Amino acid sequence: MATAVRRSAAPMLLLALVALAAMSAPWGDAERYEWRNVAIVGGGFVTGIAFSEAERDLIYARTDIGGVYRWGPAAERWTPLTDWIGMSDWNLLGIDGLALDPSDARRVYLAAGAYNQDWAPNAAILRSEDRGDSWERIDLPLRMGGNEDGRSMGERLVVDRNDGRCLYLGTRDDGLWRSYDYGRTWTPVASFQARGTAKIGVTGIAFDPRVSTPGVPTQSVYVAVADPAVSLYHTDDGGVSWLAVAGQPRGLLPHHVAFGRAGDLYVTYASAPGPNGMTDGAVWRHRPDVGAWDDVTPISPGEGSEGDFGYAGLAVDPQMPGVVVVATMNRWWPRDELFRTTDAGAHWTALGETAARDGSASPYLRWGRQSVELGHWIGSIGIDPYDSDNALYATGATVWGSDDLTAADAGQPTRWKVAAMGIEETAVLDLISPPVGAPLLSALGDLGGFRHDDITQSPSDGAFDDPRFVTGTSLDFAAHDPEFVVRVGSTRDGDPHGAYSMDGGRAWTAFETEPANEDGRGAVAISADAQAIVWTPDGARAHVSHDLGKTWRRCKGLPERAAAISDRNAAGVFYARDPADGDVHVSVDAGVTFTVMAAGLPSGRGQLTAAPSEAGDLWIAVRSHGLYRAAARGQPFSKAPGVEEAYAVGFGKAAPGHPLDTVYMTGTVRGVAGVYRSTDGAEAWTRINDDRHQYGGIDRVVIGDPRVFGRVYLATNGRGIVVGDPTPAR
Repeated sequence: MATAVRRSAAPMLLLALVALAAMSAPWGDAERYEWRNVAIVGGGFVTGIAFSEAERDLIYARTDIGGVYRWGPAAERWTPLTDWIGMSDWNLLGIDGLALDPSDARRVYLAAGAYNQDWAPNAAILRSEDRGDSWERIDLPLRMGGNEDGRSMGERLVVDRNDGRCLYLGTRDDGLWRSYDYGRTWTPVASFQARGTAKIGVTGIAFDPRVSTPGVPTQSVYVAVADPAVSLYHTDDGGVSWLAVAGQPRGLLPHHVAFGRAGDLYVTYASAPGPNGMTDGAVWRHRPDVGAWDDVTPISPGEGSEGDFGYAGLAVDPQMPGVVVVATMNRWWPRDELFRTTDAGAHWTALGETAARDGSASPYLRWGRQSVELGHWIGSIGIDPYDSDNALYATGATVWGSDDLTAADAGQPTRWKVAAMGIEETAVLDLISPPVGAPLLSALGDLGGFRHDDITQSPSDGAFDDPRFVTGTSLDFAAHDPEFVVRVGSTRDGDPHGAYSMDGGRAWTAFETEPANEDGRGAVAISADAQAIVWTPDGARAHVSHDLGKTWRRCKGLPERAAAISDRNAAGVFYARDPADGDVHVSVDAGVTFTVMAAGLPSGRGQLTAAPSEAGDLWIAVRSHGLYRAAARGQPFSKAPGVEEAYAVGFGKAAPGHPLDTVYMTGTVRGVAGVYRSTDGAEAWTRINDDRHQYGGIDRVVIGDPRVFGRVYLATNGRGIVVGDPTPAR
């Protein structure tokens, strides 16, 4: 279904709605494309899980940089709902709050804004009246932090179960806000003065189910803030006045708050907002009817052999009083754990110790071990309000699901399997598609990278290993020997930061040494004949090796930050662009020395790329300046007509009957941003994506498949690897 977007903007109030019309290709023949993900299955921090109370099997998941998803029970996979967010609105893919109307299954709300920093755009409320198939955008005069510390706290955005018109929003630095018209307009709750720790702010909101009148906004509301001195406030007059809850725990920050079926309020606490840095934590139950607090912590950090950790994820069973599930966070040894109680916290059962786990959908979750563990950063848990056996919990890499949660009541193991099919949330830093071997190899944030022999399956060997990178930053193949591949990235504990493979990425050999002061990141290039490797560390000067990384020496003539690429045809020839002045440098002696080849080009961030078919055919995508090309070494660069902005450029198989490589570009052509294809050397462009498939930031890498005409791969920042194929004519 097409995703429609309506936008409303105001400093604090709603203005006129503006419909965003679908954009067609600016020129050239329009062509329909099918867009989908290359399968990794998960890969990023799923920060919130929400089951609808109004409709069975209606479930949503929010992420820190990849938008929001809706579960499809028939297909048993998640559908992305925010891929319509474009380049200029990339910040909205960080979701800091997710709210469902308990009485109306159609209504879903998002607090969208990835960063609470001075350089970041303001946040927005995204509201839907059709389960997320279309959205209205209401801009806010403040920032949220969907990819900041505390992003799995919550929920910061909630709908009043007694009156769906009423919503509360807990902000990071601007206090508590409220809407009385289904989220269309928002005003601050002036009577609520607590702000909490800077940039964390309000962490959770809970409506008291004991005091309710259908159709009337709930008068009894609890609000948690990130303040170790006083963290929980209550109003019994609908927000006219607020008081600190008497007897509350001190010294920790509330991560989640939720009312149980019996009317008790449960709170998970930690010493830090997470997902890192927790050294202490607890679980408390508040009984509002008598004003009492009970410490119901399953195991306390620091006791006996326990290390430092906190508590984060929290779920109450909507059907069964006294049934609660909580999760530890940052309990790196022996493991994070899920605990379940059926008697309101008097006794707890550890689920992870005996759980049967099926991680076959995501082999990388082994992380080099023999078995798949519970997972880390368990910031959100959900129990199905229609089925107490059905539960989900989210981690820093995936979603796990169980359909026999109550088996623990009889002392039996619970069964869990990866339930993240359709969720693809990796940050992709580099891609290559060699003409032989695996069709796609990648460098990824947090996971290192993959060799995809089948783009529809998460690789059975998992992520690249031995050496294993925390983050892969760059990789390249030798054009004359395409199964000779090199990669670099960042690691922990002094492990190697670079490696080469001679079998297309199946097995790797670490470089024996590294350039001086190398931090493990940066860009790498290998010559067409595989005889020279040039490594340009971040913020440093390029180094070259002619012995597969046994020794390195600094490339002469290249300034800092000038990353090299290889000529795809001429052995021993490298090029590099200096972002400081735009000059293009060339080396004809296998990377030993570089000289200026072209000057007077636009400076700033850009991407230099060599076409595969002709020696010296160079292209530069220069952000706000457009696309430039020199068809042969020594020829001047000329600007491609009509291209106003160019973020990334790459090449794929030529169209049938065409002599030139197909060119793919992400950028703006005649005022329209998108993904473009040209089969005639950039004389004419066809926009091949549409407004439903924009994926936020697609400015890093775009490449075509050298074996399949029309197939294109996109590197996104939070929506994984996206592949597009032309739709067959009907």
